[in-house]
Amino acid sequence: MPASEISRPVVRKTLRELIVPYLLFFFAASFCGWLLEVVVYWVQHFSEFHFVELLLSYRGVLHGPWAPIYGVGAVLMVLLSQKIGKRPGRYFVVCMVVCGVVEYVTAWVLETMFHAKWWDYTGYFLNLNGRICAMSLIFFALAGMAVAYLAAPRFWRGISRIPVSGTALLCVGLTVLFLLDLALSLAAPNMGLGVQLCG
Repeated sequence: MPASEISRPVVRKTLRELIVPYLLFFFAASFCGWLLEVVVYWVQHFSEFHFVELLLSYRGVLHGPWAPIYGVGAVLMVLLSQKIGKRPGRYFVVCMVVCGVVEYVTAWVLETMFHAKWWDYTGYFLNLNGRICAMSLIFFALAGMAVAYLAAPRFWRGISRIPVSGTALLCVGLTVLFLLDLALSLAAPNMGLGVQLCG
Protein backbone atom coordinates (compact mmCIF):
# COMPACT_ATOMS: atom_id res chain seq x y z
CA MET A 1 0.00 0.00 0.00
CA PRO A 2 1.49 3.43 -0.95
CA ALA A 3 2.79 5.61 1.84
CA SER A 4 0.45 8.42 0.83
CA GLU A 5 -2.40 6.15 1.91
CA ILE A 6 -0.99 4.26 4.88
CA SER A 7 0.37 7.32 6.72
CA ARG A 8 -2.87 9.30 6.53
CA PRO A 9 -5.35 9.14 9.41
CA VAL A 10 -8.81 7.79 8.75
CA VAL A 11 -10.87 10.58 7.18
CA ARG A 12 -13.36 11.98 9.68
CA LYS A 13 -16.39 14.20 9.25
CA THR A 14 -15.36 17.30 11.17
CA LEU A 15 -12.26 19.44 11.48
CA ARG A 16 -12.00 18.52 15.16
CA GLU A 17 -12.00 14.84 14.29
CA LEU A 18 -9.16 15.42 11.83
CA ILE A 19 -6.99 17.57 14.12
CA VAL A 20 -7.29 15.34 17.20
CA PRO A 21 -5.44 12.34 15.66
CA TYR A 22 -2.49 14.55 14.69
CA LEU A 23 -2.34 16.13 18.14
CA LEU A 24 -2.40 12.71 19.80
CA PHE A 25 0.29 11.55 17.39
CA PHE A 26 2.35 14.61 18.36
CA PHE A 27 2.06 13.71 22.05
CA ALA A 28 2.84 10.04 21.43
CA ALA A 29 5.94 10.90 19.39
CA SER A 30 7.02 13.49 21.97
CA PHE A 31 6.83 10.87 24.72
CA CYS A 32 8.68 8.27 22.65
CA GLY A 33 11.36 10.85 21.84
CA TRP A 34 11.76 11.73 25.50
CA LEU A 35 12.03 8.04 26.40
CA LEU A 36 14.62 7.55 23.65
CA GLU A 37 16.66 10.43 25.08
CA VAL A 38 16.55 8.84 28.53
CA VAL A 39 17.63 5.44 27.20
CA VAL A 40 20.47 6.87 25.10
CA TYR A 41 21.76 8.96 28.02
CA TRP A 42 21.55 5.93 30.30
CA VAL A 43 23.51 3.76 27.85
CA GLN A 44 26.19 6.44 27.63
CA HIS A 45 26.36 6.86 31.43
CA PHE A 46 25.10 3.52 32.74
CA SER A 47 27.80 3.37 35.42
CA GLU A 48 26.84 6.79 36.81
CA PHE A 49 23.05 6.71 37.03
CA HIS A 50 20.30 4.23 37.70
CA PHE A 51 17.71 4.08 34.91
CA VAL A 52 14.88 4.97 37.31
CA GLU A 53 16.86 8.02 38.44
CA LEU A 54 17.02 9.21 34.84
CA LEU A 55 13.30 8.64 34.38
CA LEU A 56 12.59 10.83 37.39
CA SER A 57 15.09 13.53 36.44
CA TYR A 58 13.69 13.92 32.90
CA ARG A 59 15.52 14.93 29.78
CA GLY A 60 14.74 18.01 27.73
CA VAL A 61 13.67 21.59 28.18
CA LEU A 62 10.23 20.81 29.56
CA HIS A 63 9.60 19.27 32.96
CA GLY A 64 7.19 16.57 31.84
CA PRO A 65 7.89 13.31 30.01
CA TRP A 66 7.84 14.71 26.50
CA ALA A 67 10.28 16.14 23.97
CA PRO A 68 8.20 18.24 21.56
CA ILE A 69 10.97 18.45 18.96
CA TYR A 70 10.29 14.76 18.26
CA GLY A 71 6.55 15.38 18.08
CA VAL A 72 6.96 18.23 15.61
CA GLY A 73 9.37 16.20 13.51
CA ALA A 74 7.10 13.15 13.47
CA VAL A 75 4.05 15.13 12.38
CA LEU A 76 6.06 16.86 9.64
CA MET A 77 7.37 13.50 8.42
CA VAL A 78 3.84 12.10 8.18
CA LEU A 79 2.58 15.15 6.31
CA LEU A 80 5.52 14.99 3.90
CA SER A 81 4.99 11.27 3.32
CA GLN A 82 1.51 12.03 2.04
CA LYS A 83 3.09 14.13 -0.71
CA ILE A 84 6.29 12.28 -1.63
CA GLY A 85 6.08 9.00 0.29
CA LYS A 86 5.80 6.99 -2.92
CA ARG A 87 9.43 7.84 -3.67
CA PRO A 88 11.45 6.55 -0.68
CA GLY A 89 14.80 7.88 -1.91
CA ARG A 90 13.52 11.40 -2.31
CA TYR A 91 11.57 11.13 0.92
CA PHE A 92 14.72 10.10 2.81
CA VAL A 93 16.62 13.15 1.54
CA VAL A 94 13.74 15.49 2.37
CA CYS A 95 13.55 13.95 5.86
CA MET A 96 17.23 14.72 6.38
CA VAL A 97 16.80 18.34 5.31
CA VAL A 98 13.62 18.99 7.29
CA CYS A 99 14.86 17.28 10.46
CA GLY A 100 18.17 19.11 10.15
CA VAL A 101 16.41 22.47 9.92
CA VAL A 102 14.12 21.66 12.86
CA GLU A 103 17.01 20.49 15.04
CA TYR A 104 19.31 23.39 14.14
CA VAL A 105 16.67 26.09 14.61
CA THR A 106 15.51 24.54 17.90
CA ALA A 107 19.08 24.42 19.23
CA TRP A 108 19.68 28.03 18.20
CA VAL A 109 16.43 29.23 19.81
CA LEU A 110 17.18 27.41 23.07
CA GLU A 111 20.73 28.75 23.20
CA THR A 112 19.50 32.28 22.49
CA MET A 113 16.66 32.20 25.01
CA PHE A 114 18.25 30.28 27.88
CA HIS A 115 22.00 30.51 27.18
CA ALA A 116 22.30 26.74 27.48
CA LYS A 117 22.74 23.70 25.25
CA TRP A 118 20.58 20.62 25.62
CA TRP A 119 22.70 18.78 23.03
CA ASP A 120 26.10 19.44 21.48
CA TYR A 121 27.57 17.58 18.50
CA THR A 122 30.91 19.39 18.63
CA GLY A 123 33.57 16.90 17.57
CA TYR A 124 31.14 14.73 15.62
CA PHE A 125 31.69 14.14 11.90
CA LEU A 126 30.27 16.94 9.70
CA ASN A 127 28.74 18.90 12.57
CA LEU A 128 27.47 22.45 12.08
CA ASN A 129 28.10 24.66 15.11
CA GLY A 130 27.52 21.60 17.29
CA ARG A 131 23.78 21.79 16.60
CA ILE A 132 23.47 19.13 13.91
CA CYS A 133 25.78 16.49 12.47
CA ALA A 134 25.78 13.80 9.78
CA MET A 135 24.97 11.05 12.28
CA SER A 136 21.91 12.82 13.65
CA LEU A 137 20.64 13.68 10.16
CA ILE A 138 20.87 10.07 9.00
CA PHE A 139 19.30 8.76 12.20
CA PHE A 140 16.35 11.14 12.05
CA ALA A 141 15.82 10.50 8.34
CA LEU A 142 15.64 6.75 9.01
CA ALA A 143 13.37 7.42 11.98
CA GLY A 144 11.15 9.56 9.77
CA MET A 145 10.75 6.71 7.31
CA ALA A 146 9.93 4.28 10.13
CA VAL A 147 7.37 6.72 11.49
CA ALA A 148 5.63 7.27 8.15
CA TYR A 149 5.69 3.70 6.84
CA LEU A 150 5.32 1.70 10.06
CA ALA A 151 4.31 3.62 13.18
CA ALA A 152 1.79 6.13 11.83
CA PRO A 153 -0.46 3.66 9.96
CA ARG A 154 -0.77 1.49 13.08
CA PHE A 155 -1.42 4.55 15.21
CA TRP A 156 -4.25 5.74 12.93
CA ARG A 157 -5.85 2.31 12.95
CA GLY A 158 -5.58 2.12 16.73
CA ILE A 159 -7.21 5.44 17.53
CA SER A 160 -9.87 4.92 14.85
CA ARG A 161 -11.29 2.21 17.13
CA ILE A 162 -11.67 4.67 20.01
CA PRO A 163 -14.80 6.87 20.17
CA VAL A 164 -14.14 10.40 18.98
CA SER A 165 -15.35 11.79 22.31
CA GLY A 166 -12.72 9.72 24.11
CA THR A 167 -9.82 10.82 21.92
CA ALA A 168 -10.99 14.43 22.08
CA LEU A 169 -11.11 14.34 25.89
CA LEU A 170 -7.64 12.79 26.05
CA CYS A 171 -6.34 15.39 23.62
CA VAL A 172 -7.75 18.27 25.67
CA GLY A 173 -6.25 16.90 28.88
CA LEU A 174 -2.81 16.41 27.35
CA THR A 175 -2.91 19.82 25.69
CA VAL A 176 -3.72 21.57 28.98
CA LEU A 177 -0.88 19.76 30.77
CA PHE A 178 1.50 20.50 27.91
CA LEU A 179 0.67 24.21 27.83
CA LEU A 180 1.08 24.48 31.60
CA ASP A 181 4.45 22.75 31.35
CA LEU A 182 5.43 25.01 28.46
CA ALA A 183 4.55 28.14 30.44
CA LEU A 184 6.51 26.88 33.45
CA SER A 185 9.50 25.92 31.31
CA LEU A 186 9.64 29.28 29.57
CA ALA A 187 10.09 30.86 32.99
CA ALA A 188 12.25 28.09 34.48
CA PRO A 189 13.46 25.51 31.94
CA ASN A 190 14.51 22.04 33.00
CA MET A 191 18.26 22.35 33.56
CA GLY A 192 18.73 18.67 34.29
CA LEU A 193 21.30 16.09 33.31
CA GLY A 194 23.43 16.82 30.27
CA VAL A 195 22.58 20.52 29.94
CA GLN A 196 25.60 22.75 29.30
CA LEU A 197 25.58 26.46 30.08
CA CYS A 198 26.86 28.63 27.24
CA GLY A 199 29.83 30.81 28.03
